[in-house]
Amino acid sequence: MHASSEGKTPRGIVRHSGPVLTGILVLGIFIAALPPPQPELAETQAPKPPEPPIEEAHHEPTIPDTEHIIKPPPQAVAAPPNLISTHEALHKEPELVDVGRVSAPPPLSEKAELHLIGVYQGALPPGEDDRPWWAKCGDPSDQAKMIECHAKHAGQHTTRLVEVTVRDTASPLALAFMAYEPTRWIIKKPPGVRIERVILAGYHEQSVIGIDAGTPLVFHTYKPSQCDGCWQNAGYFFAYQTHTKQGSVDKNYLQAVQVLRHTTGKRPATFQGRYEGGDFSISSYTPRMEYRD
Repeated sequence: MHASSEGKTPRGIVRHSGPVLTGILVLGIFIAALPPPQPELAETQAPKPPEPPIEEAHHEPTIPDTEHIIKPPPQAVAAPPNLISTHEALHKEPELVDVGRVSAPPPLSEKAELHLIGVYQGALPPGEDDRPWWAKCGDPSDQAKMIECHAKHAGQHTTRLVEVTVRDTASPLALAFMAYEPTRWIIKKPPGVRIERVILAGYHEQSVIGIDAGTPLVFHTYKPSQCDGCWQNAGYFFAYQTHTKQGSVDKNYLQAVQVLRHTTGKRPATFQGRYEGGDFSISSYTPRMEYRD
């Protein structure tokens, strides 16, 4: 008689399913013990360092490019009235300066030419000491010697020299020499040079050597100049340039030319000027002044 199989597990199944269940259980426990998986980082996605804070931008001033800017052509600046030309100013306003009362010899001949030379100071004579007075006094701590030295040297002006070689024999000449410092004018001339008049002007004393006896000599100096039989004038003038550094006509030159034209009736044929000069020449090659009649 066979026993009923309802509600019972077959023996073969129990025998074979036990080890399988045990393996599954062990595998589950092993898996549960593993650490949680970490996300993989790609080599190209390395963590970025924190970005620095954004600072307020500072803008440097922009330098304009002037090299390529098209500039308008410069406009001509009109010269002030009476300064367009030195001599136009002189002739358009003949009463520009008050020349006062002057003493002069008889008029020059019609063909005579007037030649001007002006310096502030001439050349220092050889061996002269041009140092200031205190440099000549020795020990500055010696008060007595300093007082004596001051009385001897202070305010003294050394007479300087200017040599003028005159070679122009084409026309009779009137020579006008001007200087601020005391000056001895030395004229050297070959035979045939005709000098009708010599005019010396300046602040300090002026003198001349090398002219023929009887040549009329006229002075316009502030400090008295020694002479015998000459014409002396109280007013003085001197000039060593026709224009200033700013380009305007030098007023001293205007005054000199006005006085000379008033006393000689001549316009300058030539003018030579330097701040300091010791050697000049007047010849037919000396550049002539140009006038617009």
